[in-house]
Amino acid sequence: MTSLENRALREKLFNHSWTRTEKGDTTIRAPSSPSLRSCARKRPNWLGYPQLRGLCVVRPDGPDTASGETFIRQLVPATRAKAVEEARLIQAVIDKEGKPFGLKPWDWQRYAEKVRKERYDLDQDALKPYFELNKVLKDGVFYAAPGSTASPSSRARTFQSIIPM
Repeated sequence: MTSLENRALREKLFNHSWTRTEKGDTTIRAPSSPSLRSCARKRPNWLGYPQLRGLCVVRPDGPDTASGETFIRQLVPATRAKAVEEARLIQAVIDKEGKPFGLKPWDWQRYAEKVRKERYDLDQDALKPYFELNKVLKDGVFYAAPGSTASPSSRARTFQSIIPM
């Protein structure tokens, strides 16, 4: 979406993507069987949590839902302030281009990239070769974890054509 100049098309793509699961699109639904639902309900209990959200929101210094929720609530004000500031910067770039309009979600990626280029002289496309998945795994993750015994799984055949190891 960062390189898509046509705003109406960006909006159409955003709206289609954002609401795709609400339209009954059978091509993107995850399998839903009683055994999968049963397994999903049991998984938190296997790991010692009363609910799935307890498994998803945990801090090392307080492995329970309440401490995780407290942590998230503490993040909200700073996160909101940062988003408001970023929206202000993006709107300034939009206004500077001469055809001002109000910032909408489908504009965010395109103009946030322009803000990054303007403020930090940072081009995401120039960074992509350094963050290729296989390179990140081998030279990043496994380098940072010396002595790791992780290796490709024979069960991951589905992904080997996509992610060679």
